[in-house]
Amino acid sequence: MRQQINLVNPALLPPKPFFQFRSMMTALAVIALSLSVLAGLFSAKVASYREITDRATQRLALKQERVKELEAQLAQRQKDPQAVAALVKAQTEQMQLRQIAASLARGGMLEDGKSYAAYLEALARKPSRGVWLNRIEFHGARMLLEGMAVSAEDIPPYLSQLQSLPEFAGQRFVSFSLGRRTLNAVGDAKPREALMFRLEPVPGEGAKP
Repeated sequence: MRQQINLVNPALLPPKPFFQFRSMMTALAVIALSLSVLAGLFSAKVASYREITDRATQRLALKQERVKELEAQLAQRQKDPQAVAALVKAQTEQMQLRQIAASLARGGMLEDGKSYAAYLEALARKPSRGVWLNRIEFHGARMLLEGMAVSAEDIPPYLSQLQSLPEFAGQRFVSFSLGRRTLNAVGDAKPREALMFRLEPVPGEGAKP
């Protein structure tokens, strides 16, 4: 009986690569697919953000035209307090839109820009006869609002309309305060008083943007 002896020592064989060629190609394909998906998502987000910026720029252009019209009317009706109040309101809204457009252009709202822009667009769409906002602050999910009104009777309907907007569902405010402010007159027009209101958010609560 012949006995066979294996003289091959596995330790002397050349080491096999840790990654086989097929495994490496599969991993590279998965990585390439993941990068393509991420690139698509990023492109969609950039396109949506650019659309928001374009809409804000268009609203600013329209508001600038409105300011010019009111200034022309005021030149003919300098003693009309309603014309003065309308001009002050339009100038305030124009300033707000400029701030929003500048923030969007700087990319300062990229992190929560889309969600915060929903609030701003809702406020811009909502008719606000006799009432206008001059301060909007976001504190995480909470919002602080300050504004002015020509008459006290205009404020409750305005706040009710705000609460009815889907974008403001869940927003709660802990306090409501009122004050008075004299509007700057143009030329020899008589100064006009307006009511100031302020809505403080409930600490730690609010709708998620």
